[in-house]
Amino acid sequence: MPIFGVPEFIGKVMARFSDLLTRPQQRQLARYVTGLLVGPPWTVRGITHRTVGASDQSNLNRFLTHSPWSEEAVNQRRVEALQAHPATASRPEGLLVIDDTLTEKKGRHIEGVGRYTRHDGGKILGHNVVSCRYVDWRTDWPISQRRYRKREECADPSEFRTKIELAQELVTEAKQRFGLAAQTAAFDAAYLCPAMIRHCEGLGLDWIAGCQSNRTVLGDSGRKVSVADYVKAAPAEHYRPVRVNGGICYCFTHTVNMPSLGGRVRLLAVHERADRSDEVRLLVTNRVDWSAHRVLRRYGHRWAIERGYRAAKCVLGFSAYQLRRMTGITKHWCLVWLAESLVPLCRAVGVPQRAARRFLRSTEALHHAAEREVLEGLVDHIWQMFNEHHSPDFVKRALAAYV
Repeated sequence: MPIFGVPEFIGKVMARFSDLLTRPQQRQLARYVTGLLVGPPWTVRGITHRTVGASDQSNLNRFLTHSPWSEEAVNQRRVEALQAHPATASRPEGLLVIDDTLTEKKGRHIEGVGRYTRHDGGKILGHNVVSCRYVDWRTDWPISQRRYRKREECADPSEFRTKIELAQELVTEAKQRFGLAAQTAAFDAAYLCPAMIRHCEGLGLDWIAGCQSNRTVLGDSGRKVSVADYVKAAPAEHYRPVRVNGGICYCFTHTVNMPSLGGRVRLLAVHERADRSDEVRLLVTNRVDWSAHRVLRRYGHRWAIERGYRAAKCVLGFSAYQLRRMTGITKHWCLVWLAESLVPLCRAVGVPQRAARRFLRSTEALHHAAEREVLEGLVDHIWQMFNEHHSPDFVKRALAAYV
């Protein structure tokens, strides 16, 4: 669909970044974010081709790869804007969620690509991104990200960082640089290790994490036993129904000594079925005083980061970039997070349209809102051409240039 101008609600949010960019950079920023929201193709060429009045695609490409603006400053301003409004500001009951995702690419000459293993065991060529997200019961938004590189990809060995170290950097940044009030960190079993939990506790954070079944606990006899065997031996009557988010699960919980984590933790074994015929889900937390309901409800918010990744990839083109230089790729990721944050940012700064305030509740809804405004611009442009007495064939040719 041809893009005639920037939707009003996008322009209002982009004004928050005006002092960080020159006027030409501001125009390119608004144009790129609009292109991401309207839909595929999410490439520099695709966005330029669909934008009426846009010059050569090299201008937008230079904005991403050579223009001297700081994605860190833009990201910090985005977080500050979210923190400044009561509707989107972080709260003590919120979570800092850590996870990583893969962006699959085909070009071997793209800077920084490597071969990584998917969750299903398959190998892909692409980038591996570790990110941190703020989540509570009212809102959620991305904080920042780091690109993971394998040791052999680093020219200088001192540049190598494990995913655990990147996660520690992200949590530290969220608490100390951005000043988020969240008091709990959540992550899956891949990030559960003594270094990670010590780092969280050093920042004053409680933590909840998935747990591998092969970890060991000290049983009642004082002998080490695997977590899988420990929960399997639990009597059926010790599994209690817990109602969470409108559903019922069956949970066994006990405070155990887990030597690999350095001491006492609360262990939860969760089944979806009363007869425990489904696969058990294991969770651990340092809060031995929390009830099973409280742990499950809080950890359930962790899935917001999975939804965020899915929306970023399917609606905003997080992995659809066709850029070779890492400078442009990291700026693309920054602007995808900015586009996704328009949902809470619109609530924070106030959206001009009453309808938009009512309907902007998800990234998908934001995408449709941007499409509606672009379509209105298209209709207005067609009407103007007919008022100028252009023939239908002329109008068709004019529009075909942007399709």
